[in-house]
Amino acid sequence: MQSAMASTPRVSLPSGRGKRDQWVFDTYRDRLSRKYVLLQDPIAPNNRAIAIAHRCLTVYGLEEPSESIFKWMEAYALFAKEIPSLTGMMLIDYAPYEEGDGKVFWFPNADGVDIPVVTAKYTLWANLKQERSGTPKKIARLINEDAAESQTAKTPFHAWTSIHAWSGFQENWGGDEEAENGLYNQGGSQAGVAPTYWCVKRLDPSIRVVTPDELIWRIRMTHRPEQTRAVLELSRTNE
Repeated sequence: MQSAMASTPRVSLPSGRGKRDQWVFDTYRDRLSRKYVLLQDPIAPNNRAIAIAHRCLTVYGLEEPSESIFKWMEAYALFAKEIPSLTGMMLIDYAPYEEGDGKVFWFPNADGVDIPVVTAKYTLWANLKQERSGTPKKIARLINEDAAESQTAKTPFHAWTSIHAWSGFQENWGGDEEAENGLYNQGGSQAGVAPTYWCVKRLDPSIRVVTPDELIWRIRMTHRPEQTRAVLELSRTNE
């Protein structure tokens, strides 16, 4: 069984629009010319993809501030095709971050190799009462339950957790899952790494925490074994 917990890799590049330094493609959703825009607009994701590729980024994190993460298939397909070094994409919705429920979508790159888009399954987020979001104790319980269910069913378990950077938590090792909720930067609360550590410490020993890159490769090897072996063999040959 495998589970990965990691903050989403983010991409920040100059957008040419004042102080904004990030660009997301939600504004293209309802435009009839969106295919042209994705291909031609000088600040469109396509051109950012090329810039990112030149910087040799292999795992691309996307944030989707939209009604549904499933409306953007054209853009995902474009990223997969236009970034030669892309290993995979890790996707969150805007709220809740874990709306995708860990689903994986596949898009071919320019060589016909399938690239996965892996949605977040859980979110470490204080005071948010969603089914798969909450405190370190709650998220650890959910991961342990899903991993145990997967083991019983003899199916692979690969999932990742988005860490809400502005959630404050209070360290509490008692039985109440809600007792860890706090306010960001208030009352001695902690955010980011510490709450993530508290969650990891509660995971079953059989669950392995891996890097985003390793998670992507494990997903590819599980679901596209022949393609993945061929890609790895080609990489060794070219070294």
